[in-house]
Amino acid sequence: MKIINQIIKVCIPLVIILTVQACDRRDYVTWQCIVENSPASKITMILEGPSLKMDQATFNYCGSIGPNSYFDKVCQTSPNNALITFNQTQGKLVMNQQVFQCQSL
Repeated sequence: MKIINQIIKVCIPLVIILTVQACDRRDYVTWQCIVENSPASKITMILEGPSLKMDQATFNYCGSIGPNSYFDKVCQTSPNNALITFNQTQGKLVMNQQVFQCQSL
C-alpha cells in the first residue's frame, strides 16, 4: 500500500506538469510556396493554430468545405468568399486569383 501511495504522489504532479507544458506549446507548419507559372516568385507561409501568416500579414481561419480551408482578415458569412483558399493535401494555395504550389518545410 505504501508503494502505491508513493507512486501516486510522484505520478500526479508529473502528469500535471506535463499537461501544463503541452498546453503552452504552439503547433505551426511552415510552407514554401511558388507561383505555378513563375517558379522564381516564392513566398513563405506559416499555419499557426487558427491563423495563416504571410508577408507580415495574419489571416483568420474562416472555415473549411471539403479539403479546402478558407482564410481572410475578416471572415465573410460564407467561407468560400474568403481571400485565401488552401488545400493542405494538394499543397495548393489560391490568393487574389493567383495559384501557388506549396511544400511543407
